Amino acid sequence: MAAASGRDLTVLELNTRVRELFRTVYPYPIWLRGTLAGRIQANSRGHTYFQLVDNTDSASRPQASIDCVLFAGARTVVQRDFARAGMVFDPSEGIDVRILGRVDIWPQSGRFQFVVEAFDPGSFGASSETRLRELLAKLTREGLAERNRTLPFPALPLRIGLVSAPGSAALEDFLTTLRESGYPFEVLLHPAQMQGAETMRTVVEAMSRLALEPSLDVLVITRGGGSATDLSWFDSEPIGRAIASFPAPVVSGIGHEVDFTLPDFIAHTRAKTPTHAASILVDRLADAAQSIDDAARDMAASSLPRLRSEGHRIRAAASMLASGVSMFSRSVSGALDRNEAWLRAASGRSTSRAGRELERMAARLGPPGCLVRFPERGLSLDDCSRQLRTASGALIDVSRRRLDALSALVAARDPARMLEMGWAIVTDGEGRLVTSASCVEAGDRVGIRLRDGRISARAVEVDMDGAS
Repeated sequence: MAAASGRDLTVLELNTRVRELFRTVYPYPIWLRGTLAGRIQANSRGHTYFQLVDNTDSASRPQASIDCVLFAGARTVVQRDFARAGMVFDPSEGIDVRILGRVDIWPQSGRFQFVVEAFDPGSFGASSETRLRELLAKLTREGLAERNRTLPFPALPLRIGLVSAPGSAALEDFLTTLRESGYPFEVLLHPAQMQGAETMRTVVEAMSRLALEPSLDVLVITRGGGSATDLSWFDSEPIGRAIASFPAPVVSGIGHEVDFTLPDFIAHTRAKTPTHAASILVDRLADAAQSIDDAARDMAASSLPRLRSEGHRIRAAASMLASGVSMFSRSVSGALDRNEAWLRAASGRSTSRAGRELERMAARLGPPGCLVRFPERGLSLDDCSRQLRTASGALIDVSRRRLDALSALVAARDPARMLEMGWAIVTDGEGRLVTSASCVEAGDRVGIRLRDGRISARAVEVDMDGAS
């Protein structure tokens, strides 16, 4: 075939002319719709390369594809546009997008590509709110959304694990509230990035380290307020899973009252602000202290009447015991007096009988009969003497033992000895012994005799035995 008229083109010239042709057909940027595919990640120079494909039928492979590039400068603009829309620019494979750009060819390589200038945030897959709902639904289906809430919140959350950004206002607000409470909190801080691409990794790592701390009462994740884009870094599935599996209750104090992130729905307790997160712990301790005070007051209120009642019973029993001891002492003393009189009378009678017997024996031993009877009665007289001594000694021994026993009994019931043992003797205003609580009325003066002295008192209240 004959060559076309004119000189031959170089490859670069051909690619350049094709490039100019594209620019002639599409002089302005055009919107292109498709699905992100391939590895979507910025290189060391900040440029992002990916493919946009059509998935409009049921075939296993896309109908068509085009190589795309988002240069570093344009990426910065796109991130700013997403931030204004309250979203995070986080492209990933499989997301449907609408992008603005120019059709181009790289002359040096002849590579046909679409140079992206902007992304439409409204078409960027699901919105941040939709993504949050989808994440929460997924964790709920797996039974993770409620797992941390099933843990009991301790009554005394004194040992606190804390994930926050070092030097942040949120950290200072949280710690200041704890210090001002006066309670002895112990805070274990593990720092993490609370904004940006490193948020997920550093937060999960900090929680993993704190999970190994022994006897941790509660974990707090906190940061101050910010834009929806700043806070959306916490809408991360790994962060949600780490909270669900944490061994202690988690308090989420992220942003302000109107802000909601995934940890707010997975954590045990949501706090409106970092200060509110600290207040939850302080209020928990205050409630525990109040409960202890209430229990102490209830115990005192229920114990004091019983103690007073038992005190009255003890005093009544002591009074009855003192009266019984006094009566028993008088009874024993009378019995001793009677026994002593009987012993004396019996001893006198025995002595009289023995004397008369001796006189009769002496008369028989006198001169008229002595000489006659002495030889044959000598032995009989000796026997009588021995019998008399034996009988008298036995009687005296018996009487002495009985007298000793009665003396010991009297000594054991001696009022003075009972006073030494701690008992007391109560008398009324006339000096009469008080043997019953019925002998005294409220307002009567009474005398109390103790081991080492006497006490004059006035009866304030009189309770009979068994009264409440």
